[in-house]
Amino acid sequence: MLFPLAASAQYGSLRNGTLDEAATHKPTDDNVVAARKAGWKLPEDLVWAAHWEPNPSTGNGSLEYLRTGGMTGSAAVRLGGGGHIASYLGPPEPGKPYVAVVRVKGHGKLWFGAYHYSKDGFLGPRPAFVEREIDSDRWTEYRGLFPNDNPEVASINPAIGATGDLLIDEVQLFPAEPADVEMVREIAPLYGTGALVENLELQAVKVDTAIRQKLSDYRQAVTTFREKKAGANKELADSVEKKVAELAPYLKAETGTLMVTAFNDMIVLTRVLQRLAGGKVVDTPATSVEQAPVAASDYKPGARPPRPGRLTITDVHSNKVRYDENETATTRASLVNSGDKPLAGTLIALMHLDLDTVREVARTPFSLNAGESKEWSFTYNVGAETYGRGIEVRLVDEKKAVLDSWQEFYAVAAEYFRVQQHSYEGQNNRYPINPWVTYLTQRHYFANEPTDFGVCTPGVETWDAGQTGWRINRTGRRAEIEHFKSCGVPSSFYQTFAPCGLMGYELLREHPEFALYDANGQFAVDPIYGGYPNPMELASPMEVGPKRKVAKPYLDRKYTPWQHTVANFASEEAVVFESDCIRQYARENGFDGIYIDGTMGAFKGYGYDGKLNVASDKPEEYARLNARNHRIFSEIVKKDNPNFGTWYNWGRGACSYYSSKGLTMYYGSGVDGERSDAAIREATGWRNVMILLESSLFAYSPSTLLDTLLGQRDFIVQKYEGNSIIGYNWWNVPAEEPGPSKWGWPTVNYMGAQLISTQMHHAGGFRPSFRPTLQFQTRHSSLLWARDIKAMPAAEAEQLVQLASPEALWWKRLVYKRNTKDGYDLIVHLVRIPPTKQWDINWVEEPLPLQGVRMTLKTGTGKLTAVYALRPYHFEEEQQPVHSTLKPTVTRNRAVVEVPPFRYHTMVVFRVRKSL
Repeated sequence: MLFPLAASAQYGSLRNGTLDEAATHKPTDDNVVAARKAGWKLPEDLVWAAHWEPNPSTGNGSLEYLRTGGMTGSAAVRLGGGGHIASYLGPPEPGKPYVAVVRVKGHGKLWFGAYHYSKDGFLGPRPAFVEREIDSDRWTEYRGLFPNDNPEVASINPAIGATGDLLIDEVQLFPAEPADVEMVREIAPLYGTGALVENLELQAVKVDTAIRQKLSDYRQAVTTFREKKAGANKELADSVEKKVAELAPYLKAETGTLMVTAFNDMIVLTRVLQRLAGGKVVDTPATSVEQAPVAASDYKPGARPPRPGRLTITDVHSNKVRYDENETATTRASLVNSGDKPLAGTLIALMHLDLDTVREVARTPFSLNAGESKEWSFTYNVGAETYGRGIEVRLVDEKKAVLDSWQEFYAVAAEYFRVQQHSYEGQNNRYPINPWVTYLTQRHYFANEPTDFGVCTPGVETWDAGQTGWRINRTGRRAEIEHFKSCGVPSSFYQTFAPCGLMGYELLREHPEFALYDANGQFAVDPIYGGYPNPMELASPMEVGPKRKVAKPYLDRKYTPWQHTVANFASEEAVVFESDCIRQYARENGFDGIYIDGTMGAFKGYGYDGKLNVASDKPEEYARLNARNHRIFSEIVKKDNPNFGTWYNWGRGACSYYSSKGLTMYYGSGVDGERSDAAIREATGWRNVMILLESSLFAYSPSTLLDTLLGQRDFIVQKYEGNSIIGYNWWNVPAEEPGPSKWGWPTVNYMGAQLISTQMHHAGGFRPSFRPTLQFQTRHSSLLWARDIKAMPAAEAEQLVQLASPEALWWKRLVYKRNTKDGYDLIVHLVRIPPTKQWDINWVEEPLPLQGVRMTLKTGTGKLTAVYALRPYHFEEEQQPVHSTLKPTVTRNRAVVEVPPFRYHTMVVFRVRKSL
């Protein structure tokens, strides 16, 4: 649990330390030729971790890349033969030590170090950061130091080598705080002694008497250090105190478990504290530990097993996960009688919508013999209202007693971005993955097309995508699109400002006036990512399928991805052309939406005539053109269907950053004092528009994530009544094995609370731990994502609501108001604050349900008619949102309610009727 410092922008940082980013190489690449000549055994497909290249100077190595071979199902590399794979860090911060961390398993010798360079050339390798024999079938982690004490070193290239057969799935090299240095020095002699829990796959251990004693020893060491630290180096003492504070939440052990990483840090930090306090460092004896129990061993998302000896409605399954308004739905209920007597009664189907509206949609007499299973299907109209539904099926007996009841949930919105749930996951052997389990309501095909500007349906069956090089089979993809469409899940495809690949450059040969040029007259270099063409490859054939015939063998070469340039969106003709192509391509390929990676805004550059493409070069003119482009674009692509989806990469932070760098694409966003918001207003002023905040949730601390989400909410959702989504975010825990953290349940649900309360949609992966959030957002989307949900200023919220709580909560900026025909609904989100300063997906401790929260509402002249508390389900509960009706105590113009206990999030809704 060493939390790396963020590297300064002027110094280097390790690239692709997780090894998840893959790169495809060609047999003719210089590094491939040299490595093979030196005796390297490389993967047959020439795919391995990006930015980690085999070093031909260390010959006879072997390299294999496993996309899911890591400890958490992430990528890993298999190394052997003594060869090194090397990366690039660049200039280290002068005089600053660095911590090196490597996660490894297997049998052989590990070498993790670096090649050092001065300003004049190669200085050679230096002593390794980590060098040791590995003999473990379980994942282990080793730390070392790069002292960085040679002033000649101007740049370093980290490298990993192995003899034998070793798997490596994570490498870190980051600037060290003083306490980090001391901890690494203390941990080195403990490896292999039994003092540490070196098997990381245990994840968490059970707190027994021996571990309680070590906790006590640690706390005593902290106390002694604080008593005697006055004489210690202040910078070091402050750094150690910071480490103590970071570790504190992990050592509460309220549920009788302790994370392995926390246990090891506690052991090491105990020794550091003892040494710095001037006392004797007590020998650390070997420790026998027991793995913490895995509470989720039989857990399956979306499944409801039969209850022993009773009738159970095991499933309620509708034929779609999203419907258009007033569409006809068919829902099937599955029932099983596990008792020893027959049962009879009436099955009733109820539709729940919005806050407290209930409609009966079907009923029928029903009976089941002992041990019998049956299904009941019913057809009905979903209704005219947009947003979420809960379909409840209940069986009542002749005395009207409810024998059982169960609900499932779907969305209703032809304007599907209003209810977008972008929750992907591949199949696994533990539980089924389908839209009804993950609440998936929209799919996207990223960078699948032959070009990312001006795409047309190629006259071939398979092709390599222009940006990514992925092999695309059009027939198979169309079948997949139609399958998901039948489930109510529309699909979008990808385009942006970049003509690329064979199709893109052929387009520019025919229409050079569509391209943007640099001052030197060459195609403009992409100001964000870079890109340029290889003329020989651009003459190669596009068709890669089985029907292709090689007419010119000298041109028969595999296209290298990422060759692109920039379109001139100051040209109205180029904008119209791009829009027409998207409209036609969508019709021909079954797509219901388009994602523009960026905006339809214009970049500054030169036209085909050699003149500046925006003659005035003024921000207000770019803003005007950008608004024009979005009007033209939306008019064309939505001409056939106003609900054709358009989504853009337009995060609040991206506007600030790129505009500050002089990139004109985001001008007209109205941020940072910009006078015009014409572009974003035009883009969001149409139906079915989504704005992406492109980022991972884990890129922020808990508090900065909340600030970021609220900034995006106020930028898009509140000001323009639009929709916003954050992504892509992948949960770095195995899909199948829950582990002691239950698929990261605590952290994922802390994050889910923020997503719910800030009106944010989520794009990324699925884990069972995320289902409570997705389900809640589906059912209660009208209270989260509707245009009329208006955020209340924090100062105004504090005047209206008073909160008494045993602990601090986030809520003041999470209060919303919705006007109704006879009053208003006040929606107050209460969000628990995570105990750790940084997100930790492996965090084990679930908080105890918070009790004793009291809310007081000043109703003024209005009358409080109802109060509800709504929240996602907890791990130990039935997989249903929890809906509680509260009984307020009303005195004059004040209403007081006791909030039911909750672990992560609850939403309290006060319904107030205005006095006549």
